[in-house]
Amino acid sequence: VDPEHWYRADDAYEENTRVTACSDDGDVVGSWTDKTGNADHVSQGTTANKPTWQDAELNGEPVLRFDGSNDYLKGAFTTGGTVSQPLTIIVVAKLDASAVNDGVQRNILNGDDVTHQVTICKASFPNPDAWNIFAGIDLNGGAADSNWNIWMALANGASSQLWQNGVTEAGPGNAGSHDLDGLTVGSTWTTTQYWKGDIAEIIIYGSALSEADRDEIGAYLEDRYGISYSGSSPSDSPSLS
Repeated sequence: VDPEHWYRADDAYEENTRVTACSDDGDVVGSWTDKTGNADHVSQGTTANKPTWQDAELNGEPVLRFDGSNDYLKGAFTTGGTVSQPLTIIVVAKLDASAVNDGVQRNILNGDDVTHQVTICKASFPNPDAWNIFAGIDLNGGAADSNWNIWMALANGASSQLWQNGVTEAGPGNAGSHDLDGLTVGSTWTTTQYWKGDIAEIIIYGSALSEADRDEIGAYLEDRYGISYSGSSPSDSPSLS
């Protein structure tokens, strides 16, 4: 299964015009590459709102760091077009310890307008704060944490589901019917409720992946980032490199 969109922290640029590749710890990130043929990059033109590139942060691999105040990247799926439900989003991310139960929603990602929102976030409810998937309706999981996690979110109406490191975190249940026609990384589409923490990789598929496909991708991410993934067996995913 080939992804519709794929962003990995080893392919980012300092400018939104994509001139200088990030290479030094602390470089600002103005554009994050969509590594698929769609090339629907997410970008940020304002320096103060750019996340930073952290070298060799996770198992020797770089990550993008979002400050929780105003950092975000955004872009439309101009080439790829709308990714309709069922769709699967996979994210490798870590919430900063100071934000685990701060009563503030923290969005790893979101869509780019009000009717196209598919969100993986740390919700500000219940108490303690909980992991959440939203595609028009909140579907809550368990208490938030500050670990590196491999998130897999299936947006599929009443059959939506969220997995944490291969284990069911929320659902199956109703997360709503929104599709994606663009992506905001690090905040909501309205640029509020900012992520505070790190993101290493985002992969978006225009389908409900089989358990075997999820495990294969989980194995690739486990091998690359050193995060334990339940149920994985192969060491590579043939759709990713």
